[in-house]
Amino acid sequence: MKILTIHEDYRKFLNWLYKVHSGLADESYENQMRIRKSTYFGGTSIFYTKCLESRGYTARTVYPNNETLEKMWRREQGNPRNRSDDGVEIHPFIKMAKSVASKVPVEFSKFITPRIDYRRLKSEWYYDTLEAQIREFKPDTIFNKNFAIDTRFYQDMEFDLEVLVSSVGLPEQKDEELSRNDGVIAHIPGVEEYIRDQGVPSTLIRHAFGKEVLDRLPESEPDIPVSFIGSLTPRHEGRIRFLETVCERVPVQVWAPSVEHLDQDSPIRDLYQGQAWGKDMYEILSRSKITLNRHIDGVDAAANVRLFEATGVGTMLLTDEKDRLSEIFEPGEEVVTYGSAKECASKVERYLDNEADLREIADTGQERTLTDHTYEQRSELLEAFLDRLR
Repeated sequence: MKILTIHEDYRKFLNWLYKVHSGLADESYENQMRIRKSTYFGGTSIFYTKCLESRGYTARTVYPNNETLEKMWRREQGNPRNRSDDGVEIHPFIKMAKSVASKVPVEFSKFITPRIDYRRLKSEWYYDTLEAQIREFKPDTIFNKNFAIDTRFYQDMEFDLEVLVSSVGLPEQKDEELSRNDGVIAHIPGVEEYIRDQGVPSTLIRHAFGKEVLDRLPESEPDIPVSFIGSLTPRHEGRIRFLETVCERVPVQVWAPSVEHLDQDSPIRDLYQGQAWGKDMYEILSRSKITLNRHIDGVDAAANVRLFEATGVGTMLLTDEKDRLSEIFEPGEEVVTYGSAKECASKVERYLDNEADLREIADTGQERTLTDHTYEQRSELLEAFLDRLR
């Protein structure tokens, strides 16, 4: 069986990638892909691909919004010019609509972009190249990671595809978008029930940890007392206010893609350390005695990937109280929880003064993750779900 995973990268990550690796843009598609995967950023697609290959699949991942990488693929395929290589500008109105949709609440944004031809929301080379890659690889199954691609595209291709499965965090996709899939994977408990109510097969497969990361981390004693790594955008307003309150009491070292959305007098700005992607993020987590976790606004159940990344590298995780956390970790023994920003700050101070307790929780949390929450285990669930859909 052939499975193609389609995964979009953050623009800030791509800017960082090609800045840090000087000359990468001129290298072959294979070398660019190798460097991209070696960062371990967006590890879900990387780890699933490797696990599925070990289970007998022919697996491949593409990153359709990486223009540099995608156009190199086209040139190497003997098609040096896309129809839009001269640059097709997206109409200013569409740019504005996309911008508005990214800032307004989901319940309103989902009414904006559906009314625009989905192909107009991307430069023309985007879908041209992706379609060529699909037809060249001829997958039996497409794993549309986090609804990276509008599912109307697969219908329009009229490609003989056996299974189309997408994954979703928050249930913000339109019902008709869900219905175009043969199945949908939910990462947040309860979302799979909502999707089934729409008549679409769905299953819960939580995020996980890629064990091979541990082989890439240097051995060192933790030298960062407390860290936070995550996005701080208008969609993370609750997280920002929480972190500001904590930072007023304890010196949290903060890494984020940007702090441009913070108030000028935000206490986070003085503690901001810069960006941290992939392997750099894992190194910072492993150097931290404590790392803080705060889910995105609107999520009621414990679900985000930081739960597994932090515990997986052996850091004590201090996370927000969420429903169903006890299904994956034992609060107070494998992770520590807080109910408010003040409680979080107090627990940071308490555990930094009691490093024996801190270390015991960190070690126990890591053991749980390496035992129950790896991508090898999640890939078994993914394969079983795909088998049900065929």
